Amino acid sequence: MPGGAWPICGGCLDSLIEAAPRLHVLEVLGRPLPVWAVSVYDSRARSAVHLLKYGGRRDLAGPLGELVAALVAAEAPRPGIVVPVPLHAARRRRRGYNQAGLLASVVARRLGCPDLPHALARVHATGPQAGSGASSRRLNVIGAFAAPRPDLVARRRVLLVDDVLTTGATAVACAAALFRAGAAAVDVAAFAAAGVTTKKRRENL
Repeated sequence: MPGGAWPICGGCLDSLIEAAPRLHVLEVLGRPLPVWAVSVYDSRARSAVHLLKYGGRRDLAGPLGELVAALVAAEAPRPGIVVPVPLHAARRRRRGYNQAGLLASVVARRLGCPDLPHALARVHATGPQAGSGASSRRLNVIGAFAAPRPDLVARRRVLLVDDVLTTGATAVACAAALFRAGAAAVDVAAFAAAGVTTKKRRENL
């Protein structure tokens, strides 16, 4: 892949978007958690996400974030605030940025909503989720997130933004923290989704 090249051609990108299952509904603490995804997480989407996440290609946050924003604007309820899935401070220092935070900034700007990257924190480091099974992923993130400023999220509809959803375990753990802080509703939006395949699944953390 030449440096600076967009990793998905226009026709391939269109096919990803058209083939994507747009909405899944999970359940957290007895409340619905709608999950919106632009694309299925196949090899083409994985290429783009890995360049953004591991390859230092921060510029890809722009086009990927625009696609997420367009999906939310067209199909999801309008959020009150936009919050990224946070990285632990140590991992963020190593990587230099939070890819979900970059996407969330683009989404918030396009939707005209406040971008609150510090409304949710990863309060303890977790092992890598990639390659883990669903049960391991859920155990890995239990208690990993907190909303340190409940006043920022209380009584508001929160749009939680991430790059990829696989089993949904991280989104569920984040949403649980937001609900406990008083969020009125939580929706999740990501560029790609893999293993979140059921229309409705119960997850109580």
